[in-house]
Amino acid sequence: ADPDNYAAQIAGIKALNLVAGDSEVALLELTQAGVVATCVQDMDAFAMNAELLTESLKLLTSLGAIESCRAEVINGGGLDAVVKALVANPKDAAVRQAARE
Repeated sequence: ADPDNYAAQIAGIKALNLVAGDSEVALLELTQAGVVATCVQDMDAFAMNAELLTESLKLLTSLGAIESCRAEVINGGGLDAVVKALVANPKDAAVRQAARE
């Protein structure tokens, strides 16, 4: 998908969240497929878009909760992306909630 196309990116990240669900296997497979880099790139490209940040944060926090995925989230810039999202959107309740989950 076009990385500058917001509609495609938000649809994609929502689909990834649905695929991941609560499945550790699905989360591991997504990590191995490079989803952390995709999330980080989307979060950088749409840093002021709370909806995309919220969906990306949900996925990153789900990945970070899995021990076998955690290093990829940290090493892939996921932790930095979470901090940037919070700094850029300090009053957005959905962004703050997604970062805590």
